Amino acid sequence: MELRAELLKSIWYAFTSLDVEKSGKVSKSQLKVRGQGSSRGAV
Repeated sequence: MELRAELLKSIWYAFTSLDVEKSGKVSKSQLKVRGQGSSRGAV
């Protein structure tokens, strides 16, 4: 359960950092760029 809580916290932090307008919405293009960047270097 602790791992799940930490994962959700990380996702929430990433989402709120992308929400520059503080609207509660993030565009798909922003999420795609974030997702591609996080998978680089993974083995």
